[in-house]
Amino acid sequence: MALALVKPAPSGHALVIGGSGMLRWACTRLASRGAIVTVIARDRGRLDALAAETAGMPGRIVPLSCDYENPERLMGAIDGAARELGRPDPTIAWMRRDARESLHAAARTLDGGPGVSRLVHVLPSAARSPVVRKRFRDEFAPYPGLRYRQVVLGFMIDDGVSRWLTDTEISDGVLLSLEHHDDQFIVGRIHPWSERPGA
Repeated sequence: MALALVKPAPSGHALVIGGSGMLRWACTRLASRGAIVTVIARDRGRLDALAAETAGMPGRIVPLSCDYENPERLMGAIDGAARELGRPDPTIAWMRRDARESLHAAARTLDGGPGVSRLVHVLPSAARSPVVRKRFRDEFAPYPGLRYRQVVLGFMIDDGVSRWLTDTEISDGVLLSLEHHDDQFIVGRIHPWSERPGA
């Protein structure tokens, strides 16, 4: 998979919510290209380890320990980071399904200001349905200052054997999606669904 030529905002600030796990590579890749990357996650130890990986890179990671399932705390964390480092673009969000209100809280905080900022919502393969795609698109339509996009994680087939995506493939796919303008970007494949791992 070709790596994206990621273009951070004029401020050089990117934001990754839930970035200390499978999106670690995306965070360090953004920092390697000169972005200041605020990474919001709960585990302070993992965040500090991630920040240490960017020592000597043109950019850096700013670790921000916060329970993103708490909408008020998340809004405060994002607002503080934006005031200090500039409005982030892109914002990449990998959040649990039950943290939907937190994602809207993030959108409300990010909406506004000059120009349009990208909100990249990373979703599991279950979100492949056109109904889910339309529902999320409609939900985020009221935020005119955001360009909402979905990245749906699929699966791979190697030598006739299906498997789920690796963390590196996921990160590469999320970064590659930033160079596309569709409202939904599939990493790997979702068809035929009957060939997914464990089916």
